[in-house]
Amino acid sequence: TPKIMIAEDSRLLADERASNTFSMTAEYIVRKIDAAKLRHFEPQIMKQFTVTTFVARPDERRVKAVDPGIRTAMLTNGVDLSYFEYKDSGREDAMLFAGNLPIFHNAKMAERILRDIFPKIRTERPEMKFWIVGKDPENWLQKLIEKTEGAELFANVSDMRPFYQKAKLFIHPQDVGAGIQNKLLEAMASGCPVVTTPIGASGIEGIINGMHVMVSETDEEFVQTALRLLDDDKERHWLAHNSRQLIEKRYQWQNVFSSLDDIIEGIIPDFFSITTPKHEQIT
Repeated sequence: TPKIMIAEDSRLLADERASNTFSMTAEYIVRKIDAAKLRHFEPQIMKQFTVTTFVARPDERRVKAVDPGIRTAMLTNGVDLSYFEYKDSGREDAMLFAGNLPIFHNAKMAERILRDIFPKIRTERPEMKFWIVGKDPENWLQKLIEKTEGAELFANVSDMRPFYQKAKLFIHPQDVGAGIQNKLLEAMASGCPVVTTPIGASGIEGIINGMHVMVSETDEEFVQTALRLLDDDKERHWLAHNSRQLIEKRYQWQNVFSSLDDIIEGIIPDFFSITTPKHEQIT
């Protein structure tokens, strides 16, 4: 029986990146052990399926590097463009970060911005605000937000759109993880310029640094890039416009549906032309 495994991302890649980053922590030990197990387990499971799909090329390449015989295909995530409407005006002097905050790397990103990036930006722009929007923040993070001047927490909100449409920048200093960042797709669709890392941008097909997003790595790079964009309305608008066009071209849900249809047809030829006879109605 033909079978499709929708893996989305490679947990092996995610845990390898984490174990290279979270040194001298309990998280490091767990990820290091998991990565060692996943090098055997992940390809073994995927070989039981006719094809395994991934949302991003780096994940596909990592699995193929372990076992080139695994059949793979790309099936990325999408954005509802009618829901995440584009807005290019009326934005507040605010930076935004969003995420599921109990997840270790999301909490670490928020902490990094609060401790090492935002205070330096606020020194140059004293009226600047930093919005953290996320689910179930832990007490230590709440306390850090409370004592960081200009930072505001919006926990467990039901609708992210007002934040995407009001902030001037989405700050995303990701250094671990895998797959594709849906929050970046949503921010880009909504016209909120993104400043992220090479890892954050790596899952998005067709993305170009300086055209769709701004890529930074060090804290100082994030500070300088953010300050430049905040001072340059034209560059922010240009990035926002290009980002929306990229999402429209590659990440509309209809494109994803078509890709899934092609994958199904690839393992079951003429699948969609097969007609199912109607059962006789029982009276």
